[in-house]
Amino acid sequence: MLDIIYNPIRNGIQQQHLLGLQIQNKAFSNLDVPILDDYSLSEWQKLNVEEYCKKHEISMEIFEKLRRQVIESNKVKSKRGIQLLDELNTRQEDLISIGCSGIDDLLSGGLHPGEITEISGESTAGKTRLCYAATLMTTCSVSNNTVFYIDTLNSFSPEAMFDLFQESDRFIDARDRGMENVFQRIRLPKNGSDIFDVFSVIEGLRQELQRKSEDAFYFNLKLIVLDSIAPLFLPILGGYADEKANSLMTNLIRMLRNLAREHQIVILITNSVETVRPTNPMSAFSSTITKPALKMTWTYMPDTTLFLILGEYVGSKQRFYINQQGNQIWGKPRVCEVLRSHTRGCTEFFPISV
Repeated sequence: MLDIIYNPIRNGIQQQHLLGLQIQNKAFSNLDVPILDDYSLSEWQKLNVEEYCKKHEISMEIFEKLRRQVIESNKVKSKRGIQLLDELNTRQEDLISIGCSGIDDLLSGGLHPGEITEISGESTAGKTRLCYAATLMTTCSVSNNTVFYIDTLNSFSPEAMFDLFQESDRFIDARDRGMENVFQRIRLPKNGSDIFDVFSVIEGLRQELQRKSEDAFYFNLKLIVLDSIAPLFLPILGGYADEKANSLMTNLIRMLRNLAREHQIVILITNSVETVRPTNPMSAFSSTITKPALKMTWTYMPDTTLFLILGEYVGSKQRFYINQQGNQIWGKPRVCEVLRSHTRGCTEFFPISV
């Protein structure tokens, strides 16, 4: 059988994730078929077939089989209306709370399976804390739910998650099972600080999901967190490298979206910001001078973009509430708005402790 694999290669400072092809068939076991790692997908489509076959000493027949496999794997497959309705009903039933009722309302009930949701904001806006909250809500709401957490900044803090678990009234019932039970259902890959590590991690995850019956973790996977996407691409964005970075970005989102839709998983991604002058025209606030990073290619890739802003609009003083244990939980005010969405959009104020 012919199979498509992703072949990450490195070329000095420039890094690109290119489509490779490999034959997995005993009929071709003695044939040295080259991997097309010198071409992007668009370049591969424009190849001079005769020259390529002659250079690598393969027949036109084999090349055509490879070509058909690539086309088959990348084409958009049609669905019946009843399938779309079933998927919609499933998503409505399996919504995941992000851990803040105000933001859940913005999202029409919570995070939607099969969709990619972006949380963008400055470094102190509370993006990671929302990821922790969503992780805890996922694992605590159903006793066998699992979360796959990709930490590209190497900043994952079990202590911060434990504090949130102990402080929030949302997790009172789950505390009886203990934090150990929760942490056992959260997995972090060892490598994830560079784009090619992330490609390898996601490809490995895809393979595990295909044979999920062998591991209950993958059978019950409900949430994939990527915190954060910006460090993967900011080093290679700019000038002549933009085209390669955009290609990598597109491939990454395609892989994540395929996982989300095929397995009805929520994808939650955090992103940093960049300055925009004079103001961000997409924001509900006229004084917003930042926007999500990663330029125009990224702009419409997520299904929904949440934008977190420090609470200058509601005052800079901290607020607190008293939880059911009688403890004062302090939080800095934040503003959250749906900056972009295919189906929803409004603005909401909410406090979040940091």
